[in-house]
Amino acid sequence: MFSFCIFILQFRISYKLSENIVENEANLLITSDKDHCQTCKNINGVDTTALDKSNGYVLYTSDNENEKGEIIIIGADEDGVFNGVMTLKQIFEQGIDGTFAQVNIADYPNIIQRGVIEGFYGYPWSFEARVDMIRDMSDFKMNTYMYAPKDDPYHRDKWRELYPEKEAKEIRELVETGKEENVDFAVIAVASGHGIRELFKSEGVNRIISGGQTMNPSTKDIMDAITNSGAKKAIILPNNGNIIMAAKQAAEVSEIPVGIVPTKTISQGLTAMLSFDPDASVEENVIMDVPTVGDEAYICSALESAGLGDKVKSFEDGIHSVLSKEFNSHGEILSGGESQKIAIARLYARKYEIAVLDEPSSSLDPLAEKDMYEKLLSATEGKTVIYISHNLSSARLSDRILLFQEGKIIEEGTHCELMALNGKYSEMFRLQAAGYVSGEESKDETQY
Repeated sequence: MFSFCIFILQFRISYKLSENIVENEANLLITSDKDHCQTCKNINGVDTTALDKSNGYVLYTSDNENEKGEIIIIGADEDGVFNGVMTLKQIFEQGIDGTFAQVNIADYPNIIQRGVIEGFYGYPWSFEARVDMIRDMSDFKMNTYMYAPKDDPYHRDKWRELYPEKEAKEIRELVETGKEENVDFAVIAVASGHGIRELFKSEGVNRIISGGQTMNPSTKDIMDAITNSGAKKAIILPNNGNIIMAAKQAAEVSEIPVGIVPTKTISQGLTAMLSFDPDASVEENVIMDVPTVGDEAYICSALESAGLGDKVKSFEDGIHSVLSKEFNSHGEILSGGESQKIAIARLYARKYEIAVLDEPSSSLDPLAEKDMYEKLLSATEGKTVIYISHNLSSARLSDRILLFQEGKIIEEGTHCELMALNGKYSEMFRLQAAGYVSGEESKDETQY
C-alpha cells in the first residue's frame, strides 16, 4: 500500500514483512479481513461494528502480550485500511520519541463521498495548488476531488477538442496523485450537446462520453472513459436503452468495479445524479441528508405513505439498509417502481412549496399509479406541483395543462377545455384511450 510505505519512510521506521507474529518485536498487523488471523478475531473490548460499515476500520494498540507492543488495523474494505493507516500516521505525529499511549479506535464515515469541488467560486487554482490539495486531502480522509475549473477551456467551450500534450500531462499527474492518496470514484455519463453536458457536470459527473440517440458510443469508448477516469470504482449512466449493452460489456472486462444504472433517457440520468450515493441507506435517500435522532418516525411514515413501508420492513436492516449491491454485498435491491416510490417518499418527508415530478409513474403498474396519485393529491394539498408526463390519463388531475411541442406551448387549459378545443391534446388523449376502451365507448369522451 503506497500510503503505508510513505508513512514508514516519513518516520524512518525499519521494518520487515512476516506472515506470522514475531516475538520480542513490535508487530503491526494490517488486514481488510477480520477473520484473517486469530489475533484480529479475539480483540477484547474492541467495538467491531465499524467493520460492518463501508470505509470503516478498527485501530488497536496494546503491550499486554508483547512488551514492545502490537498495533492492529482492521479495515471493512481497502479504503477502511487506508483510513486506519492515516489515523496511525496522525498518532505518530503527535507521539513523543516514537511512543504513544494505548488506543482503541473504531471509526467509519457517515458520508461516503468526502472531498472538494473546484470550479464554482474564487480565483482558479494553479496546477501546483491542485496537486497539493489532493495530497492534503488524504490526511483528512477525503476521497473525492471533482475537477471543474472555470479557466480550463477544454473542460468547457472546447470540450470537443483533445487536450494539448502539456495540459493532458497535468491531468494525468492529477489522476496519479489521486490514486496515491486514495482519492477515487468516477461517475461516467453518455450525453450530447454542450448544455446537457454542462448540466451533468454541475451534478458531479466526472467524465462524459459523446453520444445519444443517433450516435451510440462503443464498448471501447466506454472502456477508455473508465480507464482515463483514474478512479478505483465507477458508475455508468448510459442515458439510452441502446447503450446499456455496451456499458455492461465494458463493465465485464474492466479491471475496477463498475456499476451500471440502466438509465434510458437524459431525464432519468439527471434524476439518478440528483439522488446519487452508491452507499446511501433508505433513510438517507428519503431525507437526502444524514439522519439524526428523532428522524426515524417521520421517515417510516413517509415510506408508508409512498407505499413502500412493508417492503422496507422486510429488509434485514430496515431503513438503515443500503440500496445497492454494486459496492456493498449487504445492500438491498429495489425494482424501478420501488425506486420511484423512494423519490415519492421525499415529498412526504420534506417541507416544500413547489415540487417538480418528471414521469413519476413511469415504472408503476396501473393500480399502483392510481394509488400513488390519490395519495399525492392529499400530500400536496395547498402546494404547487409541476408534473411532466407523456401519459395523459393522469393529466386530467391537473388544474392547468400545458401542451409543449418543439419547446413551445401550443395548447393550454383544463382537461375538459382542451378536449372541447378538439386540438392536439384531444387527439393524443383519444389515441391513448383507444388502447383501453373500444367501439362506442371511445366516442364518449365524458368517460375520460
